[in-house]
Amino acid sequence: MAKQSKDEKRTKKKKQKLKNQRAKKAAMPAILRRDPLLAEALRYHHPLHSCLINENWQDMKIATIFIVRKTPTGLVMVNFLVDLLGVGLKEIGGDYGFTLNEINSFESQSAEEDFPLESCDLPFASSIIHGGIAWAKKWGIKLPGDYNVWMRILDPLDADEINLDLFGDAGKPLFMFDEDDDFLFDELLIDLKILKDLFEIGEGGPSREQLERIGDIKGALIEFAMSPEFKENFNKANLEYFKEAKNPGDMETEELVSFLDWYILEWKSEFEDTFSDRFVATHGDLMSRDVREMILGWRDVIDGIFEVKGKRPHGYHMKNLINEREYVVYPTVSMAEASSFEIGDFINARVAPIGDFHTFSGIVTKIPCDGSDKERGYIYRIALETQILHPRKAFKDNEEKLKASRDMLQKNYNNFIDYFGTDELSGTGKEIAQKYQDFLRYDVFQKRDPETGLSKAEKYEREEGKTYNLPQVNFPETLLKQSGVGMLFDPAEGISFLEGYDLFVDIFSNPDRYIGSFLRKRKMKDIIMDYLESDSISDIPFRKMAKIFPDNFERVIEYVLDWDGFSFDMIGELMRHYKPQTFDKLPTYVAVLDSEMIRFAHVGEE
Repeated sequence: MAKQSKDEKRTKKKKQKLKNQRAKKAAMPAILRRDPLLAEALRYHHPLHSCLINENWQDMKIATIFIVRKTPTGLVMVNFLVDLLGVGLKEIGGDYGFTLNEINSFESQSAEEDFPLESCDLPFASSIIHGGIAWAKKWGIKLPGDYNVWMRILDPLDADEINLDLFGDAGKPLFMFDEDDDFLFDELLIDLKILKDLFEIGEGGPSREQLERIGDIKGALIEFAMSPEFKENFNKANLEYFKEAKNPGDMETEELVSFLDWYILEWKSEFEDTFSDRFVATHGDLMSRDVREMILGWRDVIDGIFEVKGKRPHGYHMKNLINEREYVVYPTVSMAEASSFEIGDFINARVAPIGDFHTFSGIVTKIPCDGSDKERGYIYRIALETQILHPRKAFKDNEEKLKASRDMLQKNYNNFIDYFGTDELSGTGKEIAQKYQDFLRYDVFQKRDPETGLSKAEKYEREEGKTYNLPQVNFPETLLKQSGVGMLFDPAEGISFLEGYDLFVDIFSNPDRYIGSFLRKRKMKDIIMDYLESDSISDIPFRKMAKIFPDNFERVIEYVLDWDGFSFDMIGELMRHYKPQTFDKLPTYVAVLDSEMIRFAHVGEE
């Protein structure tokens, strides 16, 4: 082989050096290739000018940190947005070439815009920023693009110097993201080993280790539900829960956690499956039978106002004042706020079933109470009002209460028929209001129980030792001013009051009067669509019209909805589309079975 000359060696070295420089440049982030001066400005050896943080970062759990250094090209400033409850380092960016006046003006403007900044020790600020990165990596959360570029302004930090105690809620992230943000997960990180082993729970209840595992399994379900493929589901559930799209970042912590617990355990897709169903379908072959049953059981989470009746190792014996059932409930190990209740305490909570016991799920809040009978009575009355407003919660997990309520509703329906001779009345708003008050007076003071011979008022007086006063019913002004109001009593649903019922009935009894007139056609469509789309009107008025005027019913619905070939026997299909909630009817009358509920609900009444 020919020996290389000195010139050839020199040329080869130059080519290699140029090649190395090009490779080094190509390896640099694009932002630094475009702006080489930025790389120099971001070096952490430049003197520190200031380190600032928003004053209320501890309350907000959001830290906005500004690092400013002095460089030969002016001041360089980098802004770090760290979400301490959720995703860790969320946003990062900056620029160089600032003047001192510009930095001072920025600080003043922040204070004027109600976002005051305060000085912060650089090592502490650096620990929050590095912690935000470590937190995101721990949970597999996507970090901002080119974050390594901007991190050059900070001294490197060893892993053992990073403290994650500031982050998350009970050691886990709460995910706050904007609807327009990219979804936060790069990939799902679930330790599937926690799903395999059987639960062998003794008679004394679950151990702390088992409660910790239950919490880990719930965490795996949460991670599954928050994976990228379900972002569209999240947005749909958000709209369904809040009635309008709501940015999770704008929610209070309790509101967000309550929504997420409902979304993950109870929300159903268009295929009628929950995330428990999907999780089991995806990973069921890795689960032991009892773990699979436990996860599916979480679909039956129970809302309630609970009274602590007794304490157990690691848990409580509690009565739910909403459905009048008693439960043994345990907090998972991470729920420190639910581990110090005393007998007599009242708690707002949700509980999820696990075999013969339950665990708290989501937000757990202690209700202030001094222990007096008067305050207990006040809480019991709130529970009774909740039963009436939310009968689905009252009947959940209590078939006896549901049956008693249906029996009571049937009796009241029979009394209504006895008094009026029909289950449907119409008149002006004031006339209907008076008729309803008259019926209540008859039902309470005149109608007698065939077994005891007593009226409801007399029975109350004997049991409570005081006179029963019939409450005045306050009807909406809009209803009282109506010329045509309907009062309908359905034995499976209860009493409903319908505004504009005279016109509704007239449309089906005389459709030609409306179809033949341009103005009346518009009126007809408006009334029918208002009734169909109203959440407060059930299927009852439509089923009545279909039964009384079957031919006219077909004509009206076919015309209003432009539904060719509609027939009155298709009413089930019609109602399933517009009134799906009416296929699972619950009585609006709620029977109270618990004697303690009845007794304490009257304590301290005005």
